[in-house]
Parts: sequence; C-alpha cells; structure tokens
Amino acid sequence: MEIESIGKEFMFHPTFSELSFLVVGLINHKNVSSLEYRKLQIQTLFKVNLGFLRTIVKGTRTTLSQVTVVGAGQAGLLSAEILARKGVDVRVIDRDVNPGERKPCGGMLRIAAADLMGIPWRLASRKISGMRVIMPSHQTSEVDYGRVISLNIDRGVLGQYLIERVRKAGGRVETATNVVDLAEIFDGNGSKHYELRCKTIDGEPKRLKTDLLIAADGTNSIVTRKTKVLNPFKTSQIGQCVQYQIKLSNDVIEERIGDRNEVYYGHDVSPFGYAWIFPKDNLVTVGVGALLSSVRTNLKKYLDYFVGRHPVAREKLEGGRIVDFEAALCPLSGVVSPTYSDNLVITGDAAGHCSAISGEGMYYSMVAGKLAGVVCSQAVEAGNFSARFLKRYQSSWTRTIGSDLRWGKRLQTLALRSGLFSGSFRGERSSLNALVEVVIDILGGIRSYRQSLLRAIPQFLMSRIAGWHA
Repeated sequence: MEIESIGKEFMFHPTFSELSFLVVGLINHKNVSSLEYRKLQIQTLFKVNLGFLRTIVKGTRTTLSQVTVVGAGQAGLLSAEILARKGVDVRVIDRDVNPGERKPCGGMLRIAAADLMGIPWRLASRKISGMRVIMPSHQTSEVDYGRVISLNIDRGVLGQYLIERVRKAGGRVETATNVVDLAEIFDGNGSKHYELRCKTIDGEPKRLKTDLLIAADGTNSIVTRKTKVLNPFKTSQIGQCVQYQIKLSNDVIEERIGDRNEVYYGHDVSPFGYAWIFPKDNLVTVGVGALLSSVRTNLKKYLDYFVGRHPVAREKLEGGRIVDFEAALCPLSGVVSPTYSDNLVITGDAAGHCSAISGEGMYYSMVAGKLAGVVCSQAVEAGNFSARFLKRYQSSWTRTIGSDLRWGKRLQTLALRSGLFSGSFRGERSSLNALVEVVIDILGGIRSYRQSLLRAIPQFLMSRIAGWHA
C-alpha cells in the first residue's frame, strides 16, 4: 500500500467511521492515479488527516523529499539554500539543537568567503586586520594589512543566520534529529533512493526517504561510514582540537591583543600543530590543535599549559575567566576521492574540505557546499542522480579549492619532516622568515597557497645562496 504517494497537509483528526471508510478505500485502490482521486474525494467529504492515518498504518511515519542534507554546518546549509532557491524540495537534518554552537573553531572567516557567500559583516564579533605568529623561540612576527582581512564570528550565530536563509528560500531544517542508520531502497521501476532512520532528541523515531543525499555531517560522518563511498580517515589525516572560551573585557582585549589573530608554534604548545588566540566581543577563543597521529597524551594538558604557563600567552590571558570547553576532530587529509556516488554527494568536513597545514575549514566548506548545491540542483532538473552525472561535483570543487588542499598537505609534510614549527628547524634565519611570511599569508587568506609559496621562493633561494657563500 503506497500511502506515501498521497497528500500530507491535512490538519484534521478523523473519527472512527471516517478512518474505517478511508482504510477500506485505500485497500481497494492500488494505483497512484486512483489514490490521488480518492484523496481529493476524501478531502472534500471528510477532511481527514492522512498524516495521522500514515502513522496508524505504518507505525513510523516516512517523509519524502527530493534532496536530504545531513548536517547543518556551512557546507550543508549553503547547498540547501541553493537547492531551495531553485525550487527543489530540500530538507536539512542535524543532531544538535543549535547547530554550530558547540563546534570547536576559532571562528576566523576570511573576508573573501564572507563576501562570496553574502555573510554580512555585522555578524562579526570582531573584525581582524592583521596576524601575529609567535615561533618556538617566542619571536613574534606581525603583519598589519591596513584593512579588514577576516571576521571573527561565533559559529552558533553564523549557523542560525544560515538556517534562516534556508527557510526563507523555502527549505526545511530539522534540528535535534540524529541519523542512526540508512539503507538503499529501490522502487518498482528500479529507481534508487535512500531511506534514513532517525531519532529525535525526545526519542521519537522518523523515517526519511530521499532521491538524493548530501553528506555534510562532519569528520566522523555516519553517511560515509554506512555507504562506504570514502575510506575512513586515518589518524595521520585527522586533527584534534581543544579550546576554551575565556571572558575578558574589551578594554583588556584592545590593550593586549587588538585586532590581531595570534598563532603560536612550538612543541610545548602542541605535539604537531599550533595554538591560537582569537579575540571576539568581551571574549577570546583560545585553542590547541594537533595531528591526531602525533598526540601521545591528553591534548587538554597542552591547552592548560598554554593558558597558564606559556611566557607570552599567559600575560595576554591573565585575569580571564574560562566559561566553556570544547573538543572535536577535523580532517587534515588533502584532496580525497570520490566525493560522489549514485544518489550521493559528500561535502564539507565529511569530504576532507579543510586545510591540512592551517586547519581552516570554513572557507573550503562554504565553497564546496555551494558547488554541491549547484550540481545537485542540476541533477534534480535532469532527473539524473547517477554517479556519472554527479562526478561534475568532484571536478568543480577540485578545480576551485583542490590546489590549496593539495599544497596544504605538502606543506604539512614539509613542516613535519623539517621541524619547522616544533623548534628543531635547522635552516637559515632568513629561510625561516620567508616561510613564516608564507604561513601568515595563508592563515590570513591573503593569497592562495600556490601564490604564497611562489612569492617566498626568491627570498628562500637567496638565503640559501648566502648560506653557501658564508
């Protein structure tokens, strides 16, 4: 009995006689066209709530949509917004009550991403116009760009803003809904769909059936695990992040940090990675990130040392009050493939869209999510959800952000082998300065990775030549 084929939006509860008549009618009408006719007849005569009947007959209600997005991060919400604006029936589900609110992230959104995605500057907790990099020797390098280069933004605020954009465009967003399992199903003509089995925060079971599934549910994606389209990330491809939110007055922040984002390197602050201090509004986000394969002890110990004992950081954070602690994983994998299959597209952290050297994911997830929305809307319009059609998504994001992701992985490998950020670097001081300039440009989002490296090569070569003649 194909009850899902008929209408959903009746808001009246049936009497017993109405329900009995409806059940008999549905049993005696097998095909969709007569069911549609029966729906109109019943709507006129009885005004029955067919959604209520569906629950009675099947136990757990199955809801249909053309596209379902799992994960309400930037990638998922931007893809959903594009689909909704194209008139596609799209639904976003996320396990959190307030998506993004508990996401450990410095919150640095480069201006290029904000402007490209239409994110208003008013959402920023603080506008940033420069960068400081503090090396293992505690030497500080600083660049003032004389203009706003990034917005420090609260991820929860950004998440709510993007959710409202999706809803305004006509999409649906369901929070506090966790995917517990999914399966491929095929209808009578052999067309493939996905069925998601979900549970709300209140324990209510849900079933969602969709033509096209977008996996935007993070590093430990249940969709990629269940579909096995991508191999699980190795520990050498994952970063671990821990961070505090620390209350400081704006007067203190202005005096000690100003409009600078600060990044700290050294084996004392991270086994392989870096620490950060990002100022916001009466608040600073202070964190430590490391390559998971290099972590041998609780990373929170590094964070506590950084906040309380690091010679530079402790003075900037003195008098602050810790109000929250957060921890999460992020992908540091470089370019991965495939990020598509029949009826499936993978985007954001689930697809490794994060820089392996800086850990930045917001810009890359936004770009990839937008491209996913474009390609999926084309697939819906064409009625073609095959891997062959969806392959254009992989091509488009690789062409747009693939170079940065590849170079980020190469730089990560170089830094690991050379001891660049651990304090064991053996090169010339001028070579180190050239590489620090590359890092600042990359962290600030000023240039692409390739452009930053090409800019540093002459200085690096000159320093090596000088060293040979010394």
